[in-house]
Amino acid sequence: MDFNPIATPLCLAIRENLVHAAFRYSLQSVLVHA
Repeated sequence: MDFNPIATPLCLAIRENLVHAAFRYSLQSVLVHA
């Protein structure tokens, strides 16, 4: 399995973005319901 030098950082950036968005969303809902 060869790594695409363009696609790999893109996938990592997208995954990090999704994790950050999910974390922010859950944190926001916790603050709203608190």
